Amino acid sequence: MEVAGTESGGSRVCWTEDLSVRGVPGAFDGLLARVGRLVFGRALEGVLRGR
Repeated sequence: MEVAGTESGGSRVCWTEDLSVRGVPGAFDGLLARVGRLVFGRALEGVLRGR
C-alpha cells in the first residue's frame, strides 16, 4: 500500500495485491484480476469510510 499527499490536502492511495488460486488454470487470470479489484476496492472504500 502506498499513500501520498495531494496538493489539495487529500491523500492518494495505491494498493497492490497479488492473488492466485490453487487449482485454477491461468486462463482465468483475467477474471480473477477483475473480481479481485472489485472485492479489494470495496474493502478499501469501507476502511476509508470508517465502516
